[in-house]
Amino acid sequence: EERPNWDLLNSIPTERVINHLEKLPPDREIFASSAGTLAEDEHFISAHGMRIPPGDIIEIIPPTEILRTIRASASGTTTKLHELKSLGTAAWYDGFPPDIQEALTQGILGVTTNPSIVKGKLTGPDKELYVRRIRQLAQEGKNVADIYFALVEEDIRKMAEMMRPLWESTRGKEGYVSIEVNPQFAFKDDEYNLTMEQGTRFARLAPNVMIKVPATPEGLKAIRDLTALGVNVNVTLIFGLEQYREVVQAFKEGASQFMQNLQNGKKRKGLINATPERLSSV
Repeated sequence: EERPNWDLLNSIPTERVINHLEKLPPDREIFASSAGTLAEDEHFISAHGMRIPPGDIIEIIPPTEILRTIRASASGTTTKLHELKSLGTAAWYDGFPPDIQEALTQGILGVTTNPSIVKGKLTGPDKELYVRRIRQLAQEGKNVADIYFALVEEDIRKMAEMMRPLWESTRGKEGYVSIEVNPQFAFKDDEYNLTMEQGTRFARLAPNVMIKVPATPEGLKAIRDLTALGVNVNVTLIFGLEQYREVVQAFKEGASQFMQNLQNGKKRKGLINATPERLSSV
């Protein structure tokens, strides 16, 4: 008998699959094989009773992620961004989406920010809220840099909270919010400690926060050492393949140190994935 296929889930009664998946705990494991089949406890959801050969399992997916995909397909809301994800590329929103739920429905899987984006908010619809907050922080004796990062941290906490259901449902694969450390620190060797201090502080804002570090020679050391601490890192300002190789090497060294720390009993609560960002435009 022919096995059910992930690409042909509509051949199985959708409501039957949804009803079954909704009864499963979020941490229940669903197995996907190279043939596109889905199974629970090594048995097909369609109750065919056939087992997937152990060597054929290629991915473990939480039920919530499968439900999200089925519902999007069934409602006809599959977008080009969903198609892009099926090809192995995750689309991130460059800035804070005005409607995060709409962005997620459209297939956005992460959010990133940088100083120019925050500057733009001062001329946006929330301008008055930001102006009042800036005045309050200035009255507290904060300087310009302190005010900027206070505003950013407040926004990052809120956005990370809204993205967290996606992060949880994908077991940390998606649903991140990226925040950039002060780029001025990445050009002075004696300010490496400031990058580390700021990066670790940002990482404590939420478990689904990712720290953006420039790929300068000084930044590479921070990329390595933040990764070793178990901090999520993505990298900006990559302008060539040689620089990209240096970033990968920094990540590998940091990941190796992280694993060694685990073996020595040094654990850090939080996330452990470090991901180089795209090659920047030249």
